[in-house]
Amino acid sequence: VALASSKHGSRSLDTLWKYSNMKSKQTMVEELSYKLDQLSSNKFATFIVKNWFIREYKRNKADWTKLVEKEDKIADAFTEIIGEKCVNKRKNDTNSNTEPGAKKKKEVTDIVDDWLKPEAEVKKKEKKKK
Repeated sequence: VALASSKHGSRSLDTLWKYSNMKSKQTMVEELSYKLDQLSSNKFATFIVKNWFIREYKRNKADWTKLVEKEDKIADAFTEIIGEKCVNKRKNDTNSNTEPGAKKKKEVTDIVDDWLKPEAEVKKKEKKKK
């Protein structure tokens, strides 16, 4: 409950949920369903309650199972269509391109060098003529 109630803990649990099998998901929801009132009163834990369908689990476990299986099928369908989304916000990350044939973006310094290159070649030619 403490982990679900914290900002980073709820996000960690959501990631764990995403990669868990059905049995693990049921175990996690069962543990948290006992503290539903406490979770519903916390702004970060409400995301867990909503995303994990804890109220539905408490009401009817068969309906909860159908909801979770449906959610997993939809996620799998989108993964097949768009592929696994990899978002990296680091500047020096070399693996940020997900496509194997993707071109590497030019750095600002490379662009400026290319822009100034013709002028530098013209100046060299002028010096040789003198």
